[in-house]
Amino acid sequence: MSERTHLKVDTSQVPDAGSTESLRNLGGQDTPSTREKKRRWRKKLLYLVAAKQFLEQKKLQPLGWKAGSMALIKSTWLNWLFLFVVVLPFVQGREGARFAFGSIALLPLATLLGDVTEKVAYHTTDTIGGLLNATFGNATEVIVSIFAMRLGLIDVVQSSLLGSVLSNMLLVLGTAFVAAGMKKKVAKFNRLAASANTSLLLVVVLAIAVPAVLSASQEIEKPELKAFSHGVAVIMLLLYGLYLFFQLSSHAYIFEDDEDASPKSPSRRARGEAGFQQVVLAAAHANRLPPFDGSYPELEEDDDDEFVLAPNVAIAWLALLTLLISLLSKVICDAIEGAALAWNLPRAFVGFVLLPIVGNAAEHATAIGMAYREKLDLAIAVALGSSTQIALFVIPLMVVIGWLLPGLDNDMTLDFPPFETTVTMLSVIIVAFQVQVGEVTYLSGFVLVVAYVIIALSFVYLHRKVEMIPVPGDPVRRALRGSY
Repeated sequence: MSERTHLKVDTSQVPDAGSTESLRNLGGQDTPSTREKKRRWRKKLLYLVAAKQFLEQKKLQPLGWKAGSMALIKSTWLNWLFLFVVVLPFVQGREGARFAFGSIALLPLATLLGDVTEKVAYHTTDTIGGLLNATFGNATEVIVSIFAMRLGLIDVVQSSLLGSVLSNMLLVLGTAFVAAGMKKKVAKFNRLAASANTSLLLVVVLAIAVPAVLSASQEIEKPELKAFSHGVAVIMLLLYGLYLFFQLSSHAYIFEDDEDASPKSPSRRARGEAGFQQVVLAAAHANRLPPFDGSYPELEEDDDDEFVLAPNVAIAWLALLTLLISLLSKVICDAIEGAALAWNLPRAFVGFVLLPIVGNAAEHATAIGMAYREKLDLAIAVALGSSTQIALFVIPLMVVIGWLLPGLDNDMTLDFPPFETTVTMLSVIIVAFQVQVGEVTYLSGFVLVVAYVIIALSFVYLHRKVEMIPVPGDPVRRALRGSY
């Protein structure tokens, strides 16, 4: 670093630093005390320059309707898949094709809904932003489930919700582990955050296993089972609220990336010297000082917010996407039974395997990309976090909606089919064993993927008689229900 280079900094903003004149007066002295004062001075000045530079980089100008919409549409190539919606009017009466094209068109909408939710959260506090992400992040599953419930497809709703949990927990998490294992022989992650999610998933398994056992033993009447499910669903929603407070407020540092850990954590204090070196590099870059080794990899920040939407634009897009997802969800739900018959597949396979894969495609791509870039904690947060939200929030929410919403007084309870309940319980136990050591290899990922393949194949051969449920709608479609 050149001795004549002057740092661009307002020294009046540096607390307890004195003045530049006081620093200049130290030039003729060369004692351990003066050297320590100079070192502290340089550290404070460099820190101020780096902080100012980082804050300037964070100031993103919100985009208006035209520029923001174009940036949002061009953000990913997946958005072009929405064009498949124009095919739907030409495949009337072909339920298999309508289900396939509708599912493909739904994929970019689900991805955009998550992105727009983050844009709205950008203008709020961290707590409100977390609540928005937690709520609208699963809006697709909620909307599809409501339309399926209106058609009386209770078994499809139950299968698709548990299928979403297992898809994230086994397929998404497993492929993320494989990607991380291909990059490093042993990949380490935050064991405490992962264990918090698996513990909550075990509680959900208990909540759905107890009604299944009571129903199978015929020791409880149907009205009592409904009342029990309603009470447990409310308790699960309260537990989810406690989990949000734990994750976003009281113990937020546990769920943050290691580089953003709590200042009070031992790992943060142990990285003090390395952090100062990064500050030096940042300050040198900000003041156009001679380069160190020709590059500044420490200055490269991952910023998911490449652009920011104005609040009114983000809210308008949120409403528009919710409406489009609702319309497509109705098309998909209307075609489920016809697609199962056309493809000669059990309806349970369509609900447990196909619908969750479509709904979780965005999480799948995100988790794999994060894991391959050696950000395994973020990948686990996406996979296990989504599983926890669906299990602890969406499932009980659907029970409460079926209970309270007019016209949906149906058999949506926590009494899930015994087979789905059993494989969910075993899957949670497998995942809990995999994450308890805090490090994984690619073999750990293949274990989870193979477990999911085994479960998915079992649904190809699962044929059960579905009891007809009187619901408003087409009586011809209701007559199609039977054994498939």
